[in-house]
Amino acid sequence: MKPIGYVMAGCLVTSVAVGIAVLMLTANVGEGIVVEHRYMQKVTLPGIGDATPGAGKSGWLNASIVLLGHFPYTSNISLNGSVLAYGDVNNSHLDSDVNHSTAFAFVVKVRWNQTHGFRAANTTWMHSWVEGWFNCSVLGVTSYECDEYNITGTDNDQYIWMHYVCDNNGTGYTLSQGQNLTSFGWNFNAYY
Repeated sequence: MKPIGYVMAGCLVTSVAVGIAVLMLTANVGEGIVVEHRYMQKVTLPGIGDATPGAGKSGWLNASIVLLGHFPYTSNISLNGSVLAYGDVNNSHLDSDVNHSTAFAFVVKVRWNQTHGFRAANTTWMHSWVEGWFNCSVLGVTSYECDEYNITGTDNDQYIWMHYVCDNNGTGYTLSQGQNLTSFGWNFNAYY
C-alpha cells in the first residue's frame, strides 16, 4: 500500500495534465471559422437573346428542353436532335416537340455581368452568389433550386455564362400522353 502522499501527488499530476490538455484544445476557440452571411436578392433577368445580348446586361439568353443526359452542361448546347424545344423569349409553350414518356431536363442559359456574383477584390466569380430556381405546376415542381454549371471558357472579368438545369435530381421529367407544359418559369437570385 502506497502512502497517501504518493496518491495525492499522482492525482495532482493527472489533474494538471488534464487541465493543460483542455486548455490546449480550447485555446483556438475565438480564431476559428469566419462565417460569411449573404443576403440573396431576387433579380429580374430580362430575356436578352443569344445573338445580341447587348453591352453590360445580365439576362437569360435562351431556354431549352433537352433529352436527359445527352449534353455536358459545362458546354454550350448545340441545336440538334437532342434539343426537344428551344426559345429565346419567355414562352411557356416550348413543349410542342416533347413526346410523352421521354425523359427530359430544362436548361436556361444566363449571362451574368460583374454586378452579380463577381468579387472585384480578388477578381473571382463567386458561383455561390448567384442561383436559379424553377417552377412548373403541371409537373408539380415548386421552387426547385437548379443545378448551376459554368460554361467552360466563357468567363472574364466582365461576364460569366452559366447553365441552370432542372432535371429532377438526375432522373428527368416525363409527360403523360396528352399532357402539355402549359406553364413553367424560372427566377434568379444574386448577392450584390
